[in-house]
Amino acid sequence: MKRGRPQPGRGDHRGEIHVLDPQSDYLRIHQFTMLYDFPADAKLGANMAFYRVFSIPRIADLLVGTGEMTGRPVKRAYDTGLVISELIAQGFDHPRGREMVRFLGEVHRPWPIAQEDFTYVLCAFIVVPMRWIERRGWRPLLPAEREAGARFYRELGRRMGIRHLPRSYAEAAEMLDAFEARHRAPSPAAGQLMSATHRVVAGRLPRVLRRRTPWAISALLGEPPLSEALGLPRVGRMACCLVDVCYRLRNLAIRWRRPSTGPWFVPGQPAGDVYPDGYRLGDLGPLPGGPDGLR
Repeated sequence: MKRGRPQPGRGDHRGEIHVLDPQSDYLRIHQFTMLYDFPADAKLGANMAFYRVFSIPRIADLLVGTGEMTGRPVKRAYDTGLVISELIAQGFDHPRGREMVRFLGEVHRPWPIAQEDFTYVLCAFIVVPMRWIERRGWRPLLPAEREAGARFYRELGRRMGIRHLPRSYAEAAEMLDAFEARHRAPSPAAGQLMSATHRVVAGRLPRVLRRRTPWAISALLGEPPLSEALGLPRVGRMACCLVDVCYRLRNLAIRWRRPSTGPWFVPGQPAGDVYPDGYRLGDLGPLPGGPDGLR
């Protein structure tokens, strides 16, 4: 059996992806990957990308300074996921997609963010979810899926006016690793941000693990230097192996499911305790009179 080829009975869309072009059909490929074939992994991978940027002290300081991450971490986490999901589900030329691009420009405009920091965060959202899926996912990624993801975020970066954009997935990975080698370091701000996000992660863990949320996050990351930079406890090899075993068992159940007939994400759908009755686009982002005063 050739690695990466679609197999009868498998619950995935590799057959469709194989006939698409990752440059011109990038949106459809990225939808298949993130909304159909890897729904849980895509959501968790995006969270891991968001937490990863806390390991850069000047970015962590800026996020603490806005007050939104520490003041309303659960809403901020949901809003970030919903904005990205809206863009993937609708595309950039749909009215909702155009509104999301406008919204991203609005919330970032007041802050003195360096261009290379914008590029780094964009590369994190390209690379980290893909690496998560490659490590934990139930099937290997196709090269077209990686390139389609890079093409999707390159288009987002272009529309946001980010000047330095990776031309391929490999270049995004290289830029991410080089930036972190230069700038990653522990900081008090990173510890504050991770403490604030413990509530978000704890709500998604089995009750028995909720008191051990920092250890659980560290085991999921599986990168001791990253855990150290985020102020998380180092966990033993056994804990990381246990996470691997749990995902292998989960993947056994997934491999022979039927293909998904619809995406996991529906625009406006209920989203946890933050939006139990659904949301409108105007609900996303800082609240009026919120910590950062944007809305």
